[in-house]
Amino acid sequence: MTVSSNSPIQTYWMSPTSNTLVDYWFDSYGWIAGYFAQLEGISYAIIQMLSPETDRAQFYELRFVARTKKAKRILLNYLDMSGQHTLIPDWAAFFDEVAAAGKMRNDILHNPLSVALHKGHLCIDENSGVLLVKKDGEPKITLGEVQNYSQHLRSLNVRMAQLLNTTTIESL
Repeated sequence: MTVSSNSPIQTYWMSPTSNTLVDYWFDSYGWIAGYFAQLEGISYAIIQMLSPETDRAQFYELRFVARTKKAKRILLNYLDMSGQHTLIPDWAAFFDEVAAAGKMRNDILHNPLSVALHKGHLCIDENSGVLLVKKDGEPKITLGEVQNYSQHLRSLNVRMAQLLNTTTIESL
């Protein structure tokens, strides 16, 4: 996913006392964590249902991208063997997008918010954001970008649900 550094902030009703951007940050963080947990869960579920029991423990230990790619290979092989060939391109594209989404998630959730946001001060500067501490000199990720990423993860979750509704999977 490509996120524009000029993404506008989406405002909506949060609470009767909300007068800062902090609430929008934490709302987005919550949605990102929830949506991404669902996307991680599909890799574990595919491994649980379709891989030999003797291999599961080692597959569960893989890092996110490697585990997602392993689940993709397992599912695409299953779809091929079960005659569900028309679903292969959609599932392949889905898993590729999920794997690609991992980097932005790490940048957002594994780096601190700027000091003003972290301490709960008034945040009226829309350019405050995530400080990429591991990449000195890199630009911040802004609230608009984080909100767009949250919506991207939501759309991936919707696609996952649609794909699951059209796919027949029987456990081994």
